[in-house]
Amino acid sequence: MSNSSRENILEPVPVVRTLLLFLLKRNPNSSGYKLINLVREFTADQISLKTGTLYPELKKMVEEGILIQDKQVTGKRIAYLYCLTNKGEKELLRLITAIETKKEVLLDPLIKEYSKDIS
Repeated sequence: MSNSSRENILEPVPVVRTLLLFLLKRNPNSSGYKLINLVREFTADQISLKTGTLYPELKKMVEEGILIQDKQVTGKRIAYLYCLTNKGEKELLRLITAIETKKEVLLDPLIKEYSKDIS
């Protein structure tokens, strides 16, 4: 593990962002509505993402160049579809690596020690 990974071990990881990027990697050209359903499906109905959480995060990622937003018009209906950019792929890798590091260095040992205490 690199020093930079260790230095950032206690910084929070944006879980919603990570989940959205992961789902868009697997399901490119998804609408916000589809992403809400994909989150429910991926989490076995344990998480229901609200539009007030989803759309501001998508907008922020588009502004940061992490996602591309494409407008799709069907009759009078307009849908916005989202795809990862190369920057988005790198961001997903960075976030997954950060989660993995936290799990290995901090969470696994913590859970192991806690389990000893309650046994």
